[in-house]
Formats: sequence, C-alpha cells, structure tokens
Amino acid sequence: MSYHAIATLLITGLWLLDWLSPMTAISLSVVLLKFALILWQKDWYCTAKIQWVVMLEASSAFIFLAIVALSVLPAHLPA
Repeated sequence: MSYHAIATLLITGLWLLDWLSPMTAISLSVVLLKFALILWQKDWYCTAKIQWVVMLEASSAFIFLAIVALSVLPAHLPA
C-alpha cells in the first residue's frame, strides 16, 4: 500500500513540475485507480468469476494502451 501512495505522490509531483505530460500522468493514474478499485472491492475480486476479473484487467490495459499511444503522438502531425 505504501508503494502506491509513494507512486501517487511521485506522479503528482512530476506532473506539477512539468516533468510529466498530462497524458503520461493520466496513463499512470489508470493503473493506480485499478489498484485502488481492487483494494476497495477485495472480497469481490477474490470471489468473482474469472471472466469478470479478466474484463477488468483487459479494459484497464486497453485504456492504458490507448492513453499511452496518444501521449507519444507529436503535438502537430506533419501535413
């Protein structure tokens, strides 16, 4: 738990110092939000059918991938 609190502070601090772009900070936040959801609903996560767990993991992975893909695009695409 303390690792994720430290990670949250690092992401926030680096974003506030403009060392992380907003998209990068958001992509890292997706991972932390998934972890928070798992901690909040630990009983459900441990007893749920595997398909629900897979849907949670896959959807968070696709959201993370989409945000990361957008974050590496240049600000202006060449004409």
